[in-house]
Amino acid sequence: SFSEVAGYTGRDIAIGVGEAAREMRVGVVSANFFRFFDAAPALGRYFTEAEDNPREPASVAVLSYAMWQANYGGQRDVLGKPIQIGPTTYTIIGVSPPGFVGLWADKPPAAYISLTSYAPTMGIKARDSRNWWETYSWGWMSVMARVKPGVSDAAANADLTNAFRQSLAQQRIEQPRTDADSIMRPRAMIGSSTN
Repeated sequence: SFSEVAGYTGRDIAIGVGEAAREMRVGVVSANFFRFFDAAPALGRYFTEAEDNPREPASVAVLSYAMWQANYGGQRDVLGKPIQIGPTTYTIIGVSPPGFVGLWADKPPAAYISLTSYAPTMGIKARDSRNWWETYSWGWMSVMARVKPGVSDAAANADLTNAFRQSLAQQRIEQPRTDADSIMRPRAMIGSSTN
């Protein structure tokens, strides 16, 4: 039912080093997140799928336009400079356009980093030999999807519900205390959408 699926979360993370560090909102997003918006970068570029690879995530960041102006004086040589976000030093590769807030109009991100560069800092560990991205412990991440043209809301809801039920079944293997379907009544529904 879907032509594109992206992961995202907003987190308050310390940006900067030492006493200059300040907790700010950071958009933690999959590389395709930016394709959901008609918002070309003001400078540089967004990170790619290759840079959002869980096996070898690239520590790259996109600044918000507001942060670029406030902290870097709008200087174009910001690209390639380091920025400390949480425990990781990132390289600035782009600046989002003026007014771009992603999904967080109430608290716009100061910067955007990839899901795969952030997830290891969450301490996600599999109980066996699997990698963190093969686990079902991703309750911290939300998903948005683009419905394919011509797909009805009922068909999209059915696909989402089926995926949700399959995910819960796998989660129960890892976390046996997960409530049964009869208690949870898992059902997923699409939100606002345009075809």
